[in-house]
Amino acid sequence: MARKEKTRKNGGRDESLLCAIDIGSSEIRAMAATSNPDGTLHILGMESMPMKAGAVERGLIMQTTDVNYMIRRILLLLGNRIGLRNPIESVFVPLGGKLLQVRQVSVKRDLISSNYILDKLLVAMHEECRQKIEDRYNTMAVLSAEPLKYLLDGVEQTYRPTATQKAKFVEVVYNVFVGKADSRDKVKGSFDRANVSIEKQWVRPDVLVSALTDDDDRRDGCAIIDFGAQTTTMSIYKGDRFLYTRVVPLGGHDINVNIQTQRVSFELAERLKTQFGYAAEDFVEDNRTLRVRSNAAEGGTVELSVRGLAQMIQMKLNEMLDPLMKDLYEYESEIGHVYITGGGCKLSGMCEFVQAMTKLPVEYGSHAIWLEESADDEYFFPENSALIGTLGEAAEYRKNFPDEEPDTVPPFKKVWEKIGEKTLEIFTDQ
Repeated sequence: MARKEKTRKNGGRDESLLCAIDIGSSEIRAMAATSNPDGTLHILGMESMPMKAGAVERGLIMQTTDVNYMIRRILLLLGNRIGLRNPIESVFVPLGGKLLQVRQVSVKRDLISSNYILDKLLVAMHEECRQKIEDRYNTMAVLSAEPLKYLLDGVEQTYRPTATQKAKFVEVVYNVFVGKADSRDKVKGSFDRANVSIEKQWVRPDVLVSALTDDDDRRDGCAIIDFGAQTTTMSIYKGDRFLYTRVVPLGGHDINVNIQTQRVSFELAERLKTQFGYAAEDFVEDNRTLRVRSNAAEGGTVELSVRGLAQMIQMKLNEMLDPLMKDLYEYESEIGHVYITGGGCKLSGMCEFVQAMTKLPVEYGSHAIWLEESADDEYFFPENSALIGTLGEAAEYRKNFPDEEPDTVPPFKKVWEKIGEKTLEIFTDQ
């Protein structure tokens, strides 16, 4: 996980392009940036497009053909926006979905005699960790496996062993996120069809921790509630590990559906929620009456009060948050803060609404620390936190693993690379 100290300086820039794509249930977003020497991000541009209905449900890709088209389209638009001559062929991706779960897995090796801890041993142990999960749960796949700690002959250390260290017994404890194997394969298939490599992928809770927390939060513990279009996710993090992650398959989309019962269209329900919505009726200051167009066959208009709209919103928010707050109660003594983020957290009174459900201080999460002070206002919006966190992780990954192969390379691209190699051999073999 990328680590960023709280400093926001400008300076010279590393012009190596970083591009991230966030595939959501309601829209797809892409952002390009470069990394400054001080660790902040220089955002080059961003594009967003509404997701085609039914293509992604509750964070899971359902129609790879539709998503494939949208990946190609949004990268073309992003490339044009930032003035690229060549197409974007490699991206970083945050993964989520309603079936995301967190596990802790221990892998042990008895080396019999004292031996150096070589990279190939650590790579093999990482693979064994993945295999343990996927052998036990046939329909599940490891989306992310990050080492929490290493034990060399029983002595714990949090940093990766170097090739100069020796031990007879090695144990690695991993923080593992798992999801549906079918979902992972559909993500890969969508990018394969678009002929785009996934250079590295992380789970959304991981990149949100990077984007929204500092060293004190990570040491003392915090919770992050991510309000999405069709899912609401709460993750609890402390001491370099996730204690808990739960995804509730409800989000802003479900609030819109509830408002639709008043005989208005889904699109109008979204506008009403965005422009006049409150998290609860107690926060309504001006209970005006809204007269809007009905979607009934006979046409006409519908009258809605702002207070009545807030009651419908509050009903769904309670349904989303009640199970999460019951679980949060179990961790209140272990953590210090609750941060809320995601597009759904922008409802008026949302922070106060969540605050009324817990004794912990609740704040809006901010990823501003990753951005230059001169960055455009839209880049600071909470719906961009996952993209910013992904780009921050990407910059750290590129610095630490400059020669690493991408996580996934489309088969079509592999074929042409091999053809290129053979062609080169023909013209140079003289």
